[in-house]
Amino acid sequence: MEEINKYIDLVALGRNIENICKNEDERLSKEVFSAKFECLCIIYKLKEVSPSFLVKELGIAKSNIANICKTLEKEKNIYRMVADDDHRVIFYGVTSKGKSRVESLLTKIYEIFNKNLDSNNKEILSTSLSSLESVLDTIKGEK
Repeated sequence: MEEINKYIDLVALGRNIENICKNEDERLSKEVFSAKFECLCIIYKLKEVSPSFLVKELGIAKSNIANICKTLEKEKNIYRMVADDDHRVIFYGVTSKGKSRVESLLTKIYEIFNKNLDSNNKEILSTSLSSLESVLDTIKGEK
């Protein structure tokens, strides 16, 4: 039963983080906690990404990834690259506009948390997030 409570707490953590942002700026929250922004962040972080990687990473259907990327491309946040040797192979990269968008939105989120957390809680949160990320990376690698 204790293990189930830990998982419930983990789900609640995600919801609480989203609610903190939502209470400060609902429009920002909707944008940041969307599959579209998550996709843009992955492309931003990795520089060059295939659609199949995004499908695997986000757990979203290939058709939905295609639609998200098409929208990001129309907004000029990402660009599409076609492999020279095989025109069926494509990759996505982030544009300077997309890079600025990610950095701007994440700065706003940082400011919200900075405003709502004291220095002791910031340190605890930072340490906890690092540990959680490490555990999740390990689990992800085992699958």
